[in-house]
Amino acid sequence: MVKSLCTNYSPPLLSLCPPPGESSDPETYHSFPPPSTLASPEVAAKLRALGFGYRADFIQKTAKMLSERDIGPSSSALPPAFYAGREPAEVWLAGLRKEQTAAARGELIKLMGVGRKVADCVLLMSLDKVRLLVPSPEVPPVLMPFQTSRGKSSLSTRTSTKSPTSITELKCPPQKAEKYL
Repeated sequence: MVKSLCTNYSPPLLSLCPPPGESSDPETYHSFPPPSTLASPEVAAKLRALGFGYRADFIQKTAKMLSERDIGPSSSALPPAFYAGREPAEVWLAGLRKEQTAAARGELIKLMGVGRKVADCVLLMSLDKVRLLVPSPEVPPVLMPFQTSRGKSSLSTRTSTKSPTSITELKCPPQKAEKYL
């Protein structure tokens, strides 16, 4: 669904040719669309046609909410180059990375259609909150070695100043990681 959303609402960023010996076409990649692009009412109908179902209204209304929200200056320490060409809502969302998990979750839950589970998924997958990894059917088994018996991540900021930014940085066995990448 994310690929469909990006393909239909963002211009192409780049195209990569397949590895030598493979006969597929180049794959084109798109960025995630800014909230203003998804805020108009006709977006919901197109998203439903693309297979988003009940999520279509939530996406459109949340994008509208973000676009119209008086966000003000970001209190995060994002580099000045990050702000160039970005909407205030994008800067605000990225700034949630610097917030404590509970505070960031509280802000996300204020958005249309976002409950605790969706907020935690966004925190984990987009806002670098790896401590949210808990055993569940949605978490690939390859990540479970990084769990402690109490469901907290063993990737502690006390032992490392740099949190993993992607699943490939988690140093998991390649044969297991490939299944989920």
